[in-house]
Amino acid sequence: MGGASNISILINNVEKRDPKGEKFHKSSDEELLQTINANSFPLVFMSRILGPDMKARGQKSAIINMTSAYAD
Repeated sequence: MGGASNISILINNVEKRDPKGEKFHKSSDEELLQTINANSFPLVFMSRILGPDMKARGQKSAIINMTSAYAD
């Protein structure tokens, strides 16, 4: 990215599952894979891209990951 950014907090907030929709045990493999992809890939790649600059800031930084999880 070139040079240390001034980003101190990275929040990954994903909501893929409808709390009133299908439950995990009734979901198809495709639906579960979509949920896993939506919850995992952005965090991994954004951390990889922004993490080194956040660490280089010399000040406290944080990465917060909030994901969807609905099950009975």
